[in-house]
Amino acid sequence: MIRSIIKTILIFFLLIVFFNSCKEDKLEVYKGETNIYFSLKKMLTPRDSITVSYGFLEKGQKPIDTAYIEVSIMGDLADYDRQIKYKIGEKTTAIEGTDFKILDAYIPANNTAGAIAVELYREKYTDLTKRIFFDLLPNEHFQTNFKEVLVRKTDTLKTSTINFQLTVSDFLTIPPQWGNYQSFLGPFSAKKLFLLKEIANVDIEIFYMTGANAPSIPYVTALGSILKKYLAEQKRADNTIYEDNGKEMVAGKDA
Repeated sequence: MIRSIIKTILIFFLLIVFFNSCKEDKLEVYKGETNIYFSLKKMLTPRDSITVSYGFLEKGQKPIDTAYIEVSIMGDLADYDRQIKYKIGEKTTAIEGTDFKILDAYIPANNTAGAIAVELYREKYTDLTKRIFFDLLPNEHFQTNFKEVLVRKTDTLKTSTINFQLTVSDFLTIPPQWGNYQSFLGPFSAKKLFLLKEIANVDIEIFYMTGANAPSIPYVTALGSILKKYLAEQKRADNTIYEDNGKEMVAGKDA
């Protein structure tokens, strides 16, 4: 009985020593040093890039937009705003001042996170995908010694926390499964997708989903019938719908 009590006390004591040791190690790592890093996550997975596409929007919508690239700190808070130092990477294909402008880059007072705010001019991305690369740099406020993180705790793959890529475009590409839909909806065009959005209240983004989230064949068949009927009605009303290339818009052969 006494041995059991002593054993329990010993285990409890060792646990206290262990947790205090962990706490001291953590304090030692961050003591006197505040690191800054890109902290964007998707589904709890760290990200070193994002894509902004205006192709899902009607022309004229959001001519000027702002993308916020989240940046966090690992260390002490401050009761004043702290500027984020960065540089635009050499691989950047967008032109600063013409295609985009940096509005702000700072960590607000008493906060652990801030952002690099990037103003985007939609008309500059109509025909070509462009990329903006950001590299965090140390300054009088922050260090950049936290350079990478595991993508998953059970994996060995790492992603950068001091380099980030912003990709911007303003056009729709052919959906990955359009081959399965073509016999009902006909040849792909962005104009056709926006027409389906108008006449059938379709969420355009659904065509770019895969697996269980992709539209079912019965659903696409119904859309094909709606499209075929609408195009025929407009033609009878002497208002034939044409594609941007001048060809008449058509539904699929099985619609």
